[in-house]
Amino acid sequence: MDGMNEQNLTSPRPPVRVLVVDDHPNTATTLARAISLIGDAVKVTFATNGMEALESARDEKVDILITDVVMPGMDGLELVERFRVQPAGAPAFNFLVTAYDVPSLKDKALKLDVNEIILKPVSPERICDIVRKALRDLDLENSKATLPRKYPAATESGGVPNSKDASASQKRIIDHESHIQSGPRDFS
Repeated sequence: MDGMNEQNLTSPRPPVRVLVVDDHPNTATTLARAISLIGDAVKVTFATNGMEALESARDEKVDILITDVVMPGMDGLELVERFRVQPAGAPAFNFLVTAYDVPSLKDKALKLDVNEIILKPVSPERICDIVRKALRDLDLENSKATLPRKYPAATESGGVPNSKDASASQKRIIDHESHIQSGPRDFS
């Protein structure tokens, strides 16, 4: 799996559904358009507020949620929390994007099983890298499910998987140096 490239990510399985949520439409469309360039492995949609995001996921499960934290009405933390009780199920990966690196946000994000807090400014390329890694992790999880029970799945620590391994490897704070650029609305 180490040699996986973008061609390998376009497998015959159904596309992974990625939802980008940001109250700035240019940011939401730019990130969604960039992620859609990954290829057939992803189906990308965007929303400009929390209620719109929940409505768009009413009938179809979201696999990867990328949401801004500070939004009017419903913030990103509340959105992640509300997704946990959605009939379609919670996303496998939750990413928060914020300009504020504060300890209380990190504490709340950990309680909600957020995979990463991404500090702004963030480039579309960096978001694509994050999605590609999530796709690889989803592929690994799917392949583990097909392993015979007598062969335990490997972890980063080399042992049998446990929740400590998963949470330690998935929780990171990332600083970014480049800015999001505006893009056209039609990216599908």
